[in-house]
Amino acid sequence: LVGAKKAIVRGRVSVDEGTLPYSTMTISTQSPSSGARYIFNQGRVKEDQTFEIRGLYGPQLFRMGGFSTPPGGEPWMLKSVMLNGVDIIDKPIEIQPGAVIEGLEMVFTQEAAELSGTVTISGDARLEDAMIILFPGDESLWRDSTRFVRAARAEKDGTYRFRMVPAHNDYLLVTALQLEPGQFMDPDFLKSVRDRAMRLSL
Repeated sequence: LVGAKKAIVRGRVSVDEGTLPYSTMTISTQSPSSGARYIFNQGRVKEDQTFEIRGLYGPQLFRMGGFSTPPGGEPWMLKSVMLNGVDIIDKPIEIQPGAVIEGLEMVFTQEAAELSGTVTISGDARLEDAMIILFPGDESLWRDSTRFVRAARAEKDGTYRFRMVPAHNDYLLVTALQLEPGQFMDPDFLKSVRDRAMRLSL
């Protein structure tokens, strides 16, 4: 066994407009690897809007770990992750042992897309078995840690709603029945339904 000193990342959060209650927020990291949906490390955002995450190594994506929206308040979404003038929100960075990375800026927004609609089921199919899946046409964005693949169950009246969706000019929308848990994230499944999906831009 060979020991290695783990890295530290320091940064700050900001908003494009409005005021974010930073004291209730944590910043987390995720592995971009397939099958790794869990959070690796977290750092709480301080009153001066800065954060520090310790114990990092390997390729990492930076995400909002947790946030308590005030009653009646609108949710927030991560807009960009800036490092040295480059947006790395969907580009994992390789963190070397012992590295100290400064100046990471995570920008949040309340300006996000929303999609709603209605599903109609015919024949012997059951509405409660229907899942509506929204995903990008770009296969490189089909990772487990992606922000772009979403799934929703229809309500009793057949309506569904996606909130806080990242803007993208090539989304695909499809309804599928009797999916296994997590199957909507499987690239093979997405490939199998891609040609039958509706295309839209948000």
